[in-house]
Amino acid sequence: MDENFDEAFEETMEFEGGYVNDPDDPGGETKYGISKRSYPLLDIKNLTRGRAKKILYLDFWIKGRCDEIAQHSSCVAKKMFDVYVNLGLPNGTRVLQRALRANDVYVEDDGIFGPKTMEAMKKESFRLLPTIRSEMAGHYRSLPEKLKEKYLAGWLDRAYC
Repeated sequence: MDENFDEAFEETMEFEGGYVNDPDDPGGETKYGISKRSYPLLDIKNLTRGRAKKILYLDFWIKGRCDEIAQHSSCVAKKMFDVYVNLGLPNGTRVLQRALRANDVYVEDDGIFGPKTMEAMKKESFRLLPTIRSEMAGHYRSLPEKLKEKYLAGWLDRAYC
């Protein structure tokens, strides 16, 4: 693990702290940003912070290519890690791709972080953070009214943090 990941993890834990099993939350039973829906064999309630950190490092920081993004912008890498933990890898990648498109860089909005998305991110990393935040907020605003009534204020705080 590296310093950028450690910082990203701590920042994300401000939003993903302890155990939650809210029936209205689409993530369902969750602890440290890890949901039972995504990890059905994991004992979420008894998950330790250390074990969660290892899972998030491998399944979101590395698979989300945040280690590579950090070579161009540690701020974008940390934000993308938070987006991935909250929305999952495909939806998180779509947020990045939409942010690139909002900056007039055409990439396919397909949720796949391939070579074209990486090349575009490298060229645009210096101006991506505000548009990633905006696209993340747009994603939240597109969700069903019932969810927005309960969660939108917190989600928007997270988006713009």
